[in-house]
Amino acid sequence: MLNVEGAFGTADERLWLGLRAPLAGGRAVLLRLVPGFAELRFDKVALLDLEGRGIRELALAGDQLIGLAGPTLDADEPFFLFRAAAPAVLSGGEPPVQILRRDLLPSSEGLLLRGGRAYILLDGDAGDGNDRCKVPAGWYAVDLP
Repeated sequence: MLNVEGAFGTADERLWLGLRAPLAGGRAVLLRLVPGFAELRFDKVALLDLEGRGIRELALAGDQLIGLAGPTLDADEPFFLFRAAAPAVLSGGEPPVQILRRDLLPSSEGLLLRGGRAYILLDGDAGDGNDRCKVPAGWYAVDLP
């Protein structure tokens, strides 16, 4: 089963999906979707060394792919902010990755890039049975290096 948590589109209108899980040989997986929606098929793969973490979110910023990486299972572990050269990712294979920050909060799930900052959404934790999260969803911002 594929756990898709990140996606981005390219100028040629191709869609890439980033997987939280499974990993491939300990690397995070990016898959380029075949055009059309008749079936789920892929025609290119890129693998990212995110130190055993999966992809939680992706965003294009010029010629850079910026993303959030986190554990494949829910765990109270730090998340990472990373980048890779978009042309290298689009070529497939195993492009080099730079970890930008290692101190993101657990449950960092959404990403918006604006003015040299990354605005990151936090997923609320499990409900208490009354449809309320013990810790509500929120957001925070970090400067991009």
